[in-house]
Amino acid sequence: MIRKKKHQLANPFVTSGHIEIGGPFVGRRDNLQHLIHNMIADQPTSINVIGNKNLGKSCLLYRFSKTWKNWIDEQKHSQYVVIYLSFGNERGTRENRFYQYIAEELAAQVDNNSELYQAMHIKQWNREKFNQALKRWKALKVLPVLCLDDFELLVKHRKTFDDDFYNNMRYLMGNHYLMLIVASRKQIKVYKKEYKLASSFFNDVHNLPLKDLNKEEVKELLATKDSMGEFALSVPEQRLARDWGKSHPRLLQLAGYCLFYARQSTQGVDWAKKEFNEQAQNVPRLADKWVEWLVQKAQALPKIGNFLGQLIRFIGNALTHIGAIFLLIVFIFALIGFVSWDSLKEMLPSFPAEITEWLNKK
Repeated sequence: MIRKKKHQLANPFVTSGHIEIGGPFVGRRDNLQHLIHNMIADQPTSINVIGNKNLGKSCLLYRFSKTWKNWIDEQKHSQYVVIYLSFGNERGTRENRFYQYIAEELAAQVDNNSELYQAMHIKQWNREKFNQALKRWKALKVLPVLCLDDFELLVKHRKTFDDDFYNNMRYLMGNHYLMLIVASRKQIKVYKKEYKLASSFFNDVHNLPLKDLNKEEVKELLATKDSMGEFALSVPEQRLARDWGKSHPRLLQLAGYCLFYARQSTQGVDWAKKEFNEQAQNVPRLADKWVEWLVQKAQALPKIGNFLGQLIRFIGNALTHIGAIFLLIVFIFALIGFVSWDSLKEMLPSFPAEITEWLNKK
């Protein structure tokens, strides 16, 4: 008798790229509501979504751009146009191409409205034409909401996107011609200092730090179902994925992916664990952020600064998965007065909840 080959199911967990609608996107409801609240307010406020690589910034912006209508009354749908933008190549190196890219994406969303469409249908873009187009949209009572991913790719082109450019963007935000939702690994005001910019644009956005998933969100993610409507991971596999990925969204997806693939291909748990460990090295951890921050602080010390900075980086590379030692050094710096408690509070999104609560009392 010929045995039928076991049916192979598509892996429902995502380890790269955006999580498409219908995919295993969980949690972030509070973050989505925060974005909606700032968008529909009488005076819309631009937002800076902050978080390490692989923490879910891109997924949050992309999901918001695709699902925002589900969060507000249908009568208000015509008042907003939300687009997701990721900059690379010449899109983020030339100002006129920047405006053209935005105009093309906006026009694609309003091709059923001739007035809005025509306002964005211009052959040669420049700053003045872009401003006039947005003023026309405001006159028609429509707010463009631009979800700008990978802000670092834009701000690093200091010669093209200078203070005049950012001052103009601030003018457009201040007059509610547009709203920005900017994703970056650091607060954008940090880039202002790094690239020696003076525009107040970098101080006119509200910060939204992303954190790891909470317990309920972790549970929801690990309960993802496969294409047959069954739980993708067994209860023991869910427990393993939670142990491996903790509460980090990308690591949990990776753990689920490896365990699901291992069972489908009969590779076994040991193989899944090995594959997870290898792939997880590409995902930044809490320690990585603190290592570079500590190195900068240490190098400011006289005489031993460079040596201490190299030592901290060496220890950090050797103990990537052990964040406690870096937290200990930070608190020692604070106790001896080299680092102020206020400066620590700026790093609050990186602290566990218990430490954050304690710092807020200082």
